[in-house]
Amino acid sequence: MESHRTQFIKRMVDWVDKIKLPIELVYYPPYHSKYNPVEHCWGVLECHWSGALLTDVDGVCEWTKSMRWAGIASNVYVLEGKYHRGVTLTKSEMKPYEKRLRRTASIERWSLTIKPNEKG
Repeated sequence: MESHRTQFIKRMVDWVDKIKLPIELVYYPPYHSKYNPVEHCWGVLECHWSGALLTDVDGVCEWTKSMRWAGIASNVYVLEGKYHRGVTLTKSEMKPYEKRLRRTASIERWSLTIKPNEKG
């Protein structure tokens, strides 16, 4: 099974090599947001904002910094730069990255592990 999220997979493989630690990506199937902690966090953030007008980046950052989820403060970062949409790697460019993905048997679509490159 090939990944259609080529830039994401490339960046994840490169990051695993940089940090020299394996990572496992586990995706929730559609319509299973009640099991996804990130969705719970978004829900808390939405309630925390409670209709506040978020008119600029500074206002969004301040509201986000004041939010707590399970008693834990959030880390807030503003990323500068443009995110280029629609940029993909060709099938031949993806081959070395796809070889690095180890998919979990019986749930290949929802779980994969990437281990650091042992050569470097």
